[in-house]
Amino acid sequence: MIDIKTLKKALCLILVLSMCFCAAACGKTEETATLENGVPVQSSTTKKADWKALYKDFLKNLTQADVDADPKECRFTLCYIDGDKIPELVISQGKETDCVCIVVTIVNGEIANTGPYGMNGELTYYEKSGVLIDEIGNGTNYMETICSLENGTVAVLFEGSMRVINGRENHYVEEKLLTEEQYNAVRNKYIPKDFAEKTVTFDKCFEMTEESIDKNVK
Repeated sequence: MIDIKTLKKALCLILVLSMCFCAAACGKTEETATLENGVPVQSSTTKKADWKALYKDFLKNLTQADVDADPKECRFTLCYIDGDKIPELVISQGKETDCVCIVVTIVNGEIANTGPYGMNGELTYYEKSGVLIDEIGNGTNYMETICSLENGTVAVLFEGSMRVINGRENHYVEEKLLTEEQYNAVRNKYIPKDFAEKTVTFDKCFEMTEESIDKNVK
């Protein structure tokens, strides 16, 4: 004959173990919902809030090593270069021929400096396509590189150059001499057709002051 007290204790033990098992299962389900390949998944609201704080902190603590220039002389703006919902931060060094633009983006919640582009403190890009133009040169020699920017990684799509020899413009792709028409035909294959061409200029950028950073990083 089974003792009633012993039976009650056994039933209580089974009930407690069942509750613990359910709690553990619920916890696991909740964890799975917030993890993707072992990495916490942020909500879109969190991501939107974070990029502003990251950019503000980066600009307010900008050093010469970050931009290869005096940070106080630089200016900044926000541009939608790639196809995501977070803008890129573009820093223009100035208006001189050797002044470039630094393009900064966010990858996995961290600042990623993708390097310098352009000249005269200007940058041409095609909005939300990920395509931007890198240029360098003077009156007699000019080099153009069409790049793609995606998830902080830059890839070269096209490289071409123009050289003035004996007063005549010569166009080259992979060191092959082409006519201007041939050069443009090759180049235009890498220019997005359905995206707006935009140009960053130093004069249209915001001043590098704390008040300006707080006001315009939004």
